Amino acid sequence: MARCPICEMNASAHWLRGFLIGLCVALLIGFIGGQLFHGWQYDGPLKAEIGKLEDRNSELRKGFVPVQPGRPGR
Repeated sequence: MARCPICEMNASAHWLRGFLIGLCVALLIGFIGGQLFHGWQYDGPLKAEIGKLEDRNSELRKGFVPVQPGRPGR
């Protein structure tokens, strides 16, 4: 086996080190990307919920209180 003159390792062990470093970098990039863009999956349902709350708020301002499910009407 040939030895690397810089790190004095066997040349056949370099592919394993490169593979592990590449795997760690890919996992780190995936994790950072997930932290930055995880909110995109909630945009649609969240916007619909905000729209419902805004409609209900405008109804409350007019003096209309919708009947709450599970509570008797007043």
